Amino acid sequence: MRNVPKNRVENILKLVKQNSKITVDEIANKLNVSSKTIKRDIAKLKEQNRLQRVGKKGGYWVVL
Repeated sequence: MRNVPKNRVENILKLVKQNSKITVDEIANKLNVSSKTIKRDIAKLKEQNRLQRVGKKGGYWVVL
């Protein structure tokens, strides 16, 4: 499977649903991309109001 952005975004949401405390680095490792790429994708998801971070360090993700 090619790691195209649309698939990657859906995979990020799927991983967050499975584990709301997953880190950016863990997502990057599972999807075989850089942390920077994941941060960019997460920023897009936040802009689209599809993903929200609650708290900072020790916080968790919420899929909207």
